[in-house]
Amino acid sequence: MREQSAWDDRSMWDGLVDGQQGAFTALVRRYTDTLYDYGMRLCTDEELVKDCVQEVFLFIWRRRQYLQQPVSLKFYLMKAVRNKIGRELPKWQMKEQLQESEYQFPDFFIELDEQTATPPAVRKRLKSYIDQLSPRQREILYLRFYEGLRQQKIAEMMNLNHQSVYNLLRGALVALKKKVDYETLIAYWCFFFVLLSFS
Repeated sequence: MREQSAWDDRSMWDGLVDGQQGAFTALVRRYTDTLYDYGMRLCTDEELVKDCVQEVFLFIWRRRQYLQQPVSLKFYLMKAVRNKIGRELPKWQMKEQLQESEYQFPDFFIELDEQTATPPAVRKRLKSYIDQLSPRQREILYLRFYEGLRQQKIAEMMNLNHQSVYNLLRGALVALKKKVDYETLIAYWCFFFVLLSFS
């Protein structure tokens, strides 16, 4: 039997389509934590997020013979989880269905890496500035700087046009720049430079 680490995304997908249980297991093990982490940034209901991640995996297994191989498996799964949570969130909250044009997630959470050399007080201020951004701006910052997605992929993920993504991302960065003092500004630019260098 093939070791879990031996599966790359392409062979994992091919094995999945062929009905290989090992490929499906490798897929679940590789991406569960990533999808759960992303889902918890969209909403704070842990059970909802777990259910949605599980449902996405089950859907892929059941429909595997009819699915096209995605260009990016990680992106495909993240978008599927985002869409699933967006559909299920109003039901779990026992509220009226949100209109398709409305933004579906009232909050989006970003944590700053405590392992960086940024002083805790500066990191705390930067976090407070990020928290003042809109949920859409925070999600775009996360997708761009944490997940390394390009603007075209972000637009597809969030069902926005390219110009809207550009405007929201630029607006978020300008808003942060206006709020921060010099010390935080230096830490802020270093923080995003480090994130970009690894994306």
